[in-house]
Amino acid sequence: MTAASDSGFPGHVRALTQGDVPALVGLTRDRGWKAGEAMWRLVLEAGDGYGIDAPDGGLAGAVALARYPPGLAVIGMGERDQIYALVMQALG
Repeated sequence: MTAASDSGFPGHVRALTQGDVPALVGLTRDRGWKAGEAMWRLVLEAGDGYGIDAPDGGLAGAVALARYPPGLAVIGMGERDQIYALVMQALG
């Protein structure tokens, strides 16, 4: 993936795994969203997750990508547009 630090964010865009669910829950709680552990597990089973690690631990941001044939996808994003733009750039 790409280095996020080139745009002022530390770390790299990386694929998220089931091991990231606690950090995803922490991110959603920090933003005041209602998504919980079960929802994030389903999102990562049904699609792809990408994120940038926060310098103080946890995640600075994350996106969820659900692919639909032929050649269609839905991308779920939050309010930190610059972070999500970096993730999309890394995905090409």
